[in-house]
Amino acid sequence: LIHNVRAQLNMEQRARVIHLYSKNLHDTALPINVQATSVRLMLILVDFIFHNSTNRDLGRTLLVTMLHSLTTKLDTLRFIIFRILTNKPIASSTIFHQRPHGITTDQSELKKRQANSINTIIKLKSLQQESSTELSEIKSLVQSIVMGLKTIIWCLSHYNKQDKADTASKILADEEILSIRNFFRFGVLNCRLFVFGQFETKELIDNFASAFTVLHAQVIKSVIGSQ
Repeated sequence: LIHNVRAQLNMEQRARVIHLYSKNLHDTALPINVQATSVRLMLILVDFIFHNSTNRDLGRTLLVTMLHSLTTKLDTLRFIIFRILTNKPIASSTIFHQRPHGITTDQSELKKRQANSINTIIKLKSLQQESSTELSEIKSLVQSIVMGLKTIIWCLSHYNKQDKADTASKILADEEILSIRNFFRFGVLNCRLFVFGQFETKELIDNFASAFTVLHAQVIKSVIGSQ
């Protein structure tokens, strides 16, 4: 619905949409795919906000709101990724070669213990598959957030240029630069975790790095130099 009527929404209605989907994004009770959908629905409004000339101040405020919301989500996700990656199940070989308490030659007892070991392995493999699926969904969410932040940073960097010439150092406010610093910090940590988890990260890292290419050299120095 939002995708179809986005052009007809006024700035106040867009503000309410962003508030709603930002709330959904940070609701950990919602599935990852719902959170990812919330990101996409917020981001389809960015272009309309950027080109809206009726309320420039509110438009910039909305872009900054999304910048802060998406950056904060990256901060949250790095802890979730770390928890999944470090929650390693017991190796199946360890289960099969455990020596039970009290050695027995009773065949029925041995079969019972073997069956229990097999059931345990099946459960562990199921958990591994669930973790892998969850990480893939989170990686897709991180990718969407990174691409969204890349667009938002570009819009903020060019927002004042639509109306008047301005020095590059004054285009971004201090709070905006602070959020971009956090994006750099949390983005690097997320990328490192995916590398640690042996995921394919070239596209993610390329998109992350390119997000900062629109910034003035002075701002880049401030963002990276503060880490």
